[in-house]
Amino acid sequence: MGKIGLRILDLIKQKGMTQKEFSIKTGIPQSTISDWRGKDLNPNVDKIMIICEVLGISSQDLLSAGTVTEPSSINYIYIDKNSREFNIITDYRNLTPDDRLRLEGYLTALSQKKCPYIFFSDLDDTLLTTKKEVSPKTYEALKAFTDKGNTFVICTGRGLDSAIKVQKKYGLTFPHSFIAAYNGCQIYDCDAEKTIFKVGLPLPVVKDIFNTAEEYGVYVHTYSDEYILTSKDDEEIQDYRSKVSTPVLFCPDPAGYLDAPPCKVICIELHDHAKQERFRKAVNEKYGDVLDTMYSSPYYLELIPKGYGKGTAVKELAKHLNIPIEHTIAAGDAENDNSMLIAAGLGIAMLNAQESTKKAADVITDTDCDHDGLVPFLV
Repeated sequence: MGKIGLRILDLIKQKGMTQKEFSIKTGIPQSTISDWRGKDLNPNVDKIMIICEVLGISSQDLLSAGTVTEPSSINYIYIDKNSREFNIITDYRNLTPDDRLRLEGYLTALSQKKCPYIFFSDLDDTLLTTKKEVSPKTYEALKAFTDKGNTFVICTGRGLDSAIKVQKKYGLTFPHSFIAAYNGCQIYDCDAEKTIFKVGLPLPVVKDIFNTAEEYGVYVHTYSDEYILTSKDDEEIQDYRSKVSTPVLFCPDPAGYLDAPPCKVICIELHDHAKQERFRKAVNEKYGDVLDTMYSSPYYLELIPKGYGKGTAVKELAKHLNIPIEHTIAAGDAENDNSMLIAAGLGIAMLNAQESTKKAADVITDTDCDHDGLVPFLV
């Protein structure tokens, strides 16, 4: 029986609409509309959505043949295969269980009119303990945070290769995560496995930085996509390699090996900070209009493109994900974290942070990186 066709005809009458008007608005011939009553037929499924739109009712009400049914009491609905809803459901069915959980969390946040958050975290002495580990309590807090539809971003001075290894080692591969490597100068989409943002230092400047480092007697290295590039096998590179596992390529002219501008150069000095500061002053005097310098630890001086940094990563990724800056959270412990603490809606300094970082933050954790300082901000 053509109950749906009859239902449509009744609704046309209730709306004070003629069959001709309905035909023009839906593109359905008047003869077909007449057949719904005369021959007791129903409309084709591919016309249901346009019919509902013209009549101002839901497909659920139309297909229930006039009885208003509560959503919780029905077991199925009809969806046009050419509709966006059908495509969304199809995409959902193709997701992994973890991705489904992530999407469900995001939809819950939207349905409750809650905008998701992005959490940007430094690694060393912030997310990682002094033993370079992620504690079980911090991990569970991160998982609960991302299960609600929020986004987690590793934001580190380390190279991308090193950050990915940390992410995988400690199971931080939450759905839709990102990595902001090299102090935010390269942003990597972990799901898509591709870089979405990258800036670098001019190669002639990099070459001269190596020459200046030789003049001042300090160690520096830079990075290609695969290697740490340095000309010296010194104590400093051995110390650095004890913390990161990126392979090293020793070459007489590191800048000459590169075919693209590197995201950063790092100067390491383990014993004479005054010498390192003299080098910093010389570089700033020469290239202060091209680069910025800041410390990521008492021994590591970072040199990155002017005007960029972790704060840039906060702004760029919030824009990329269409999330307001007020819904960004950033946590760190050192000078190179200051810009993201200032840029984020909430800037968190660890209890063990440098004084300048504490001043840049909105709040300071009650406990340090060895005692799950971040957990209260994630749960």
